[in-house]
Parts: sequence; structure tokens; C-alpha cells
Amino acid sequence: MKYFSILLATVLVSLGAVPASAQSAPSQTWLLVHGIWPGSGWDWQKTAYWLKQAEPNSKILVPTLDGRAGLYSWADNLTRYVQSQGLLDQPNPINILAHSFGASATLFLLRTAYELERGDLQALFEKLDCSGYWGNTLFVCKEMGAGWKRLLTSETERARWIAMAQKIQSVTLYHPALQGACGACADVLGLAGHTSGGLCLLERIASWLWAPLDRVTWNGEKRILNLYGGMTWSFSLCGITANDVALSIPQQKMQNPEVLDGCGKGYLELDAGSYSHVSFIYRWNVARDLVDRVLNWLRVASHSAGHCLNS
Repeated sequence: MKYFSILLATVLVSLGAVPASAQSAPSQTWLLVHGIWPGSGWDWQKTAYWLKQAEPNSKILVPTLDGRAGLYSWADNLTRYVQSQGLLDQPNPINILAHSFGASATLFLLRTAYELERGDLQALFEKLDCSGYWGNTLFVCKEMGAGWKRLLTSETERARWIAMAQKIQSVTLYHPALQGACGACADVLGLAGHTSGGLCLLERIASWLWAPLDRVTWNGEKRILNLYGGMTWSFSLCGITANDVALSIPQQKMQNPEVLDGCGKGYLELDAGSYSHVSFIYRWNVARDLVDRVLNWLRVASHSAGHCLNS
């Protein structure tokens, strides 16, 4: 029991789960966002360990959010979580590491908040046409529309989303579902929750939701790294082709030339290797490689402000 207690204490410290009073003031704040159900904060245990080794003074948050939510609700839950941690009132910026649908929701948050503060959310709202959908996808589409309408009319909601986006310094997307996911539209009953409806919706709206990309990166103020990947071939709902079992390679990337118009300041896409969608959850070496890539990228990005990072 004594050795177990020592081991447990070591793990808690390495994951940043000890009380703030027991640690020095954090130099940076990291928010690790999991993917869809049954995703949870547990998914990041190995990544959080390596991140803590490299950034011992950083605050690392690994929340478990609603993994069955739609695109708008997921982003809104993220803003509410950050607010509940008192981070909106602290000076430190936030670095986000997001997986799968959590990555899509994070970009959705950034684009929405940009339009609220500097652009025209009403114009974006008018592009959303839910008439061609039904079932789970229709629900998610209507929820998104209602959410945007609420942001346009509620000063409190508006302020929270903008404050959250302003706090974000960098976002790493790991195998992000930017263009939907294989078989998502087949889940008309919503067996995977509203996330499958959100993924199906992304297949249709990604062409304009992420365009122009400079509005997602806030004209280069937000650094965004897309680490996509997949096996050379794998049998899955994607078929027998290059995919990571859940997503095809094209679904993880900004494919539309209009999205990358203007060079996409602050955005970079890199091949992260031949790994499955969840390799980082179970494999220590993949989790460590992920951390190394992110930290190296941030070091380079800090010296290239205002320049286009994508190739």
C-alpha cells in the first residue's frame, strides 16, 4: 500500500492533478480536448505525462466533456469549462491540443468568435441552410443555427465566446475530422450521439465554414498545427484505402483551395505518421512523438509571426 501511494502521488504530479497551491505558478496553460464518445480526459494520460516532463511548470487540463454533443454544443461546453476553471480571468494564454471531433469544435469556436468580434456572424449564419437534412444531421444543423442566433442576441454569451477565443494562443489538431468522417451520414438514428450528425454536417459545410482560413487563424494570431495521418491502407468504413480507421486522409486536411486562399497565415499541415486514429492513447512512443512535434513547432512558430506557415 505504501508503494502504491507513492506511485499514485507520482502519477498525479506528472499529470498536473495536484492542487495549484502545491506547484509553482504555471508558465503556460495546456488544454487537452478529447474526441467523440467514448472519448474522455483519460485518452490524454500518456500525452499529458510527456508534456509534463517537457513543461514541468505548465498547467495541464484534461477535462471529460460531453462526447456525444453536436458541433455548436461541443464548442460551447469547451468555453463553459474554461470559464469554470477561472481561466478567462487569468493572464496566461491557452495552448489547445485537440483530437478528432474535438479539433473540429475548437476551430468552429475560433471561426465563430472571429465573426462575432471582427467579422459578420450574420452573414455566416445566412449560409447555413438546414432544409436539405433530416434526422440527426437536421437536429445538429438547427442547433447550430439557434446557437449562432443566441450569440447574436445575448451579450453574455457573446462575451464568453470572444473571451475564450482571445485566450487561445495555439491549437494542435491531431487527426482532425475537418471534412466529416467515414460512415457518419449513415448514422441517421444518432446511435453515436449528435456527434455523428455534426460529422455528417461537416461533409456539406466544410467548404465555406473553414473559408477563408485566415478567419479561423485570426489573421495569423492563432497558430494552428494539423497533424494528420493514417496507415497506407486499412479496412474500415473508409474502405480499403489510406485512412486511420475512422477518417480518410482528405477528411483530416483542408482540401478546398478557397480555404487556403491568402496562404492561411499561422496554419501548418504535417504528416504525423502511419498511425491509427487512437494510437496516441495506447502507445507511449506515439504520445511522446506528438508532444515533441508540438513543442518543436511552437518554438519555430514563435519566430515566424505574421508569416504563412503552410506549405
